[in-house]
Amino acid sequence: MAELAPNPAPRRISSGVRAAAAAGGVLAVLAGAGLYLWSPSLWGWALALAAAGLAAVAFAALAGRDLAQLRSSRSLYYGTSATVLTVAVIAIVALVNVIAERDFHVRWDLTAEKLYSLSDQTLQVLRELDRPVTVYAFVRDDSYGRQVVDLIREYTYRSNQIRMQVIDPDAQPSLARAFEVTQYNTVVVEAGDQRRTVSPYDMFSLNLFGQLTEFRGELALTRALIGVTRGTQGKVYFTTGHGERDLSRDLSQFRSFLTGEGYEVEAVNLAQAGEVPADASVLVIAGPIRDFDPREIEAVQAYIQEGGRVLLLLDPAPPNVDLQRIAGLLAPWGITFRADLVVDPERHYFIDPLSPIPELRLHEVTATLAQRGLGVVLTRARSIAVEDASEAGARVQALLETSASAWGETRLGEQQLARDEDDAHGPLAVGAAAEAGSARLVAVGSSSLAGNDGITFQGNLDFVVNAVNWLAGKEENLTIRPKSPEYRYVTLTSGQANVIFYSTVIGVPALFLVAAGIVAWRRRRL
Repeated sequence: MAELAPNPAPRRISSGVRAAAAAGGVLAVLAGAGLYLWSPSLWGWALALAAAGLAAVAFAALAGRDLAQLRSSRSLYYGTSATVLTVAVIAIVALVNVIAERDFHVRWDLTAEKLYSLSDQTLQVLRELDRPVTVYAFVRDDSYGRQVVDLIREYTYRSNQIRMQVIDPDAQPSLARAFEVTQYNTVVVEAGDQRRTVSPYDMFSLNLFGQLTEFRGELALTRALIGVTRGTQGKVYFTTGHGERDLSRDLSQFRSFLTGEGYEVEAVNLAQAGEVPADASVLVIAGPIRDFDPREIEAVQAYIQEGGRVLLLLDPAPPNVDLQRIAGLLAPWGITFRADLVVDPERHYFIDPLSPIPELRLHEVTATLAQRGLGVVLTRARSIAVEDASEAGARVQALLETSASAWGETRLGEQQLARDEDDAHGPLAVGAAAEAGSARLVAVGSSSLAGNDGITFQGNLDFVVNAVNWLAGKEENLTIRPKSPEYRYVTLTSGQANVIFYSTVIGVPALFLVAAGIVAWRRRRL
């Protein structure tokens, strides 16, 4: 019987090759780590180098072993398996961390209002960033501070240009003073020599009980980003010399919000200047109590004809005061103010029919208010006649309208308000907009919505800021919707509370103890 030839001895890889593979693997891992530290954007190549290096080290460790001999030695077999498994786990953990850190950051926002998701408008702003931006968060460790930090962190995940520094103002008071920060949960956005400060009042709206009703952090932070990266949004001039609302007093809050939008705000006396400044993006006329002279009217109309933008807020005239010229300023473009006082017995604020809450008409200025269910509150308003001005090349439409029950009271000297035949009958326009070529106009029959008292109504604030943004051609600033947390409560009876307590606090641990006892008993029986 022929003898079987013995199995040939397995070919072994020389020790020199294994040493070279091990050395090359270590160098590849180090090169991958160095590449990632030098340029995190090349994380894919760095990961590939590190993976190749780990594979080379594993090859060097196993290539010189006889598999049968390896299996015959339990300690060597299990030790090698543990080593390979450890290397694999380390590689997987490194991969997960790199993915989580870089472009593949993923979070699921399961809140009904998408409180932790950025809008498309913000994402577009982040994609267009062309310079580094540092965001300093002066926060304390409370729910509001954590919400601010979480929001900024989402910005850093979405753009490599955003860097965040979280600062405790109590631990670093000198740094807070250097940035002129006086309140907790303030954010400072800085790019080069440009800086914008976002106060907690810009981000949080609270009710009388101190409960958060609206979070406007994304809106405020994105506006600050636009301000520091795109430079000034333009100049907004407010007219003076006719008893208008004062920028430093009555309009200080409005001015602050416009500055936060990136606008430069200045006053102009048309009687002295002779014309609207050439660098004016928007001209605001807010509540004059004396009429403009003919030369001023001509200057403003010439500005409009050259493509100018005007926001006219005109209150009902005081007794024995004639504002006829300023009331007809926009007549060539289909907007004329009536000499009356709006009375709305149906839609008004509390019990005051002289404070109408007009209905919104669809327009870029009112779109976000309608989406959020906000309204505009006017205190003492005059009505506006909106007329066809197509022959002048103007498109005009109402923005705000009263109810059908309203009327424009013309007999202002009488104590008893009554709807007379010669009064304008509702629905009445109390706000209107017009476009003629590149010129844009917005008119409102009350300046109260822009004053410090009126601007406390969120709808009033949004309306006047949106109006300026639309006039200036900055519509992208209008559409970021604030987030309103939805509070959900669960009401439990005492019996239901007891079931939850005993099943979770006592029942679940008891199950683990029983399972552990059974396992211990079975092991003793083996």
